[in-house]
Amino acid sequence: MFTECDEPFGNVVANGSLGCPPEALDVLRIAQKHQVPGLGRQRAMALVAQGITTLKDVLTISIDKLTSILRHQTRAEALVQAVSSVSGITEDRLKHAHSRVAKSVGVDELVNECNAQLGTPYEAAIAALLREEPSWVVTEIDDGKRQNDPDLMVQLGTITIIIECKTTQKKVPLIGKEEAWAVLQKAADYDRSYKRVTLGKPQFDETCKKKVAGAHDITLIEHTVFIEGVLRVLLGSLSAQSFLEWLGQPGLSDLQRLGGKPTYQE
Repeated sequence: MFTECDEPFGNVVANGSLGCPPEALDVLRIAQKHQVPGLGRQRAMALVAQGITTLKDVLTISIDKLTSILRHQTRAEALVQAVSSVSGITEDRLKHAHSRVAKSVGVDELVNECNAQLGTPYEAAIAALLREEPSWVVTEIDDGKRQNDPDLMVQLGTITIIIECKTTQKKVPLIGKEEAWAVLQKAADYDRSYKRVTLGKPQFDETCKKKVAGAHDITLIEHTVFIEGVLRVLLGSLSAQSFLEWLGQPGLSDLQRLGGKPTYQE
């Protein structure tokens, strides 16, 4: 499978020396722990030579460039997966990937608007981005004329998602329970089969996250996670129906359950 060999890194990691730059040691330790094939001292030094000196660098570089440096796609993907398991999928990592990928599919201005806006302009920006996918129908329910209506409706076949957008400028920028659960009251007159979703920017507080874990009638999804899902649809690695089915699953939307290829591996 791998035709090239690299110098074993067990002694390098143990000794923390043998000519290996200190910047490479974290990568080597993780590669050893997760058995990344063929990644030893020489390839770690090749990463450093290309300016990849931190775990964050590994996560934000494109998979194609990482493959070029490490000389094998499977090796590159294994390293990203290993580092992800240690570092987690950070918001900075997602934003960096979203900026790059959005530009590649021609929606960078729309994504930038979604990232920049708050309040009613945020709702409009989200609606505009969603309309880039032609297979579903997006309706702005809250037109400013009727009070106490949810913001958006997305329909595809038998699936209907009602979305309430919540943003905050609080000193501690977290969305609380009252705002997060408002969609249930606002959508009370709609068909019970419609899925109720609160899209929160930037994040929900811990009370919301704990409460929604046992919910059966509401989904909470944070801004960067939502953008990740929409971009996977626009890239073609995830079907529009699969995204809506995932979005409609009650609880806190989790990227680990979302299909399609992650934008940070593009």
